Amino acid sequence: MIFIKRNINNLFTFLSTLLIIIIFLCQSCLINKESRERLRISKKSHITYKEGCQKFFYYGNNILLTANVDVIVDTVLFDTGFYTYISTIVFDDTNTTKKRKTQIKAINGTNTVFYDFFAQDVSCDLFQAVDCLGEIIYFSSDNYPSHIRHKLSRYKMVGLPLIQGYFNTLEINFSDSTLCVFEKGHYDTTDYLRIKSDFFITLKKVYLTINNIEYGFIFDTGFSGGLLMNKSEYQHHMDSTDILFEGIFAYGLNGPIISDTNILKCHKQNVYYTKSDSLIVNNLTFVENVDNNVMGIHFISQFDWIIDPFQEVVYVKPLTNKSRENIKKYEFTYKVDDYNDTLLIVCRSLSKQAIYPLFSIIQSVNGVKIIKDNIYYYKDLLNKPDAFKENNVVILPPQ
Repeated sequence: MIFIKRNINNLFTFLSTLLIIIIFLCQSCLINKESRERLRISKKSHITYKEGCQKFFYYGNNILLTANVDVIVDTVLFDTGFYTYISTIVFDDTNTTKKRKTQIKAINGTNTVFYDFFAQDVSCDLFQAVDCLGEIIYFSSDNYPSHIRHKLSRYKMVGLPLIQGYFNTLEINFSDSTLCVFEKGHYDTTDYLRIKSDFFITLKKVYLTINNIEYGFIFDTGFSGGLLMNKSEYQHHMDSTDILFEGIFAYGLNGPIISDTNILKCHKQNVYYTKSDSLIVNNLTFVENVDNNVMGIHFISQFDWIIDPFQEVVYVKPLTNKSRENIKKYEFTYKVDDYNDTLLIVCRSLSKQAIYPLFSIIQSVNGVKIIKDNIYYYKDLLNKPDAFKENNVVILPPQ
């Protein structure tokens, strides 16, 4: 293991943390007690990066790493769409008068949440952080089904500022499930292709061409989908085979991504990442209520990546041990999910077969009443194709 040495390493760490703080302060333009506390933590913070690699676990569309958090061995989730060092999400909106307020911006908009911050020690094979700025973010459980609450609260989330810093090169290698950190110029781009990208301190966007139109996409390993675009762009990509549906398409950090009309393109088409190289996809989705186009982990995991913020370049290499076709078949009339021990229709096709309104309540299936003990079994059953035709489902109107 080679330590990355710089004479001004402590200064870089301080300035990096200070930048996050300044961005936060600009939201309020007030130098208050909270701001002084953040500055006090940043002065003590020290992060040492190590040139080398660490294995990750790719599980449930998540990049998971083993790390020591305050001397306790833990599993953390690496989310490139998260621009803080380390955060813990708790579903508890009680005692809010004792907590601070801030705004969280995600792919589905901005939300005001309560949070606390503190100094935290974090280390793994790639870095050692002493007294870095950690956060606990408090969400209300009402906006999330149980599986989303479980995913968000099970793992602490770490972002690019902690994994990579602002000057090191990061390799995300899905071929052998490793994250690697390199000092500038110490990496090999053999068999890689350079793609267009934008940086602002860290990687912000990578560019793809679809139907001869270039689009910038937020690079977000925390989003479990493929390619997500604003519905305003759909006029350039219409096709008779597209699936139209309404309701909740997916979940962002701030809750459900919901709109009156979503479009899923289910026919194969080429998405170009260079002028001549493309990946065949059929899960390009257009939805309302998203501010930016987003590239999720389902697309990202089809490549190995080298991200160099110092030179502001990105390289990709298509995986050789996977199909070049990023194909996933979608067939549904309804999608259901659980909210507060109630099973709801949260998404439905805009075809003639979908007769039940959005957010209708599933009362019973085949004569069995939906209760807390069986809700997950019947959720899995009803999310299968033709489940509503093959089973006797009793529906109550939305409340």
